Amino acid sequence: MKIKEKLLVMEYQLISNIPVDTAKIKAIKKLKTALMHIDFNTESIPFNDIDRLTKLFESLLDRKLTKPENSIIESLIED
Repeated sequence: MKIKEKLLVMEYQLISNIPVDTAKIKAIKKLKTALMHIDFNTESIPFNDIDRLTKLFESLLDRKLTKPENSIIESLIED
């Protein structure tokens, strides 16, 4: 499963849980927005390397990742 699809699945799972974890929902939305800046046809995404994937998102967002964002990235790697 690609990273975009994984983020969508995670988002739907979080929304269906009560209470809704709004911090993680916001983090997923920010990560999905960051992915829009990637040309998937020309760039390779380090799906299995948490350090490189974290650095990629930090570069795209131009800042350090929040704890919820880091947690989501760890979940992406674990799946």
